[in-house]
Amino acid sequence: MKFASNLRHAARSLLREPGFTAPAILMLGLGLGGTSAVFSLVNGILLKPLPYAQPDRLVSIREVIPSIAQLYPTLPVNARHFTEWRKGCPALEGMSVFQPGTLNLTGWGEAERLEGAIVSANLFRVAGGSDRVGKPLPGARNPAGAGPRFSRRRGAGR
Repeated sequence: MKFASNLRHAARSLLREPGFTAPAILMLGLGLGGTSAVFSLVNGILLKPLPYAQPDRLVSIREVIPSIAQLYPTLPVNARHFTEWRKGCPALEGMSVFQPGTLNLTGWGEAERLEGAIVSANLFRVAGGSDRVGKPLPGARNPAGAGPRFSRRRGAGR
């Protein structure tokens, strides 16, 4: 009973002082919204597991070349080293190359600049997934994994 009485008293006090009430409600709203936004970021980036099968078993390897480490602290692994490591490293179940970048699509209508990656053919197998749309291209170097928006825009997946 005392809680309800205190609640009525607080409501009457807030209604009597609109100059205090409006900023107080605004600050509460901003505080709750900010807290919610920060939690969403932390949850999505740090707390949720990566969308791969067994993400704790995935590692990223980069090279350090002491003579140029001042300019380039780390570099992507070059193809020769990748081939040698894949042959001689029994501790790793599989290795794959992933080099993101901008690619040009030509020969299929109007030329288009795409965000993509150059990957080795076993990338999806190593990461524990599969292509979303389409199928792997023939050859050892180029599996295709076009996103749904690209496929709809280019007329694939009809």
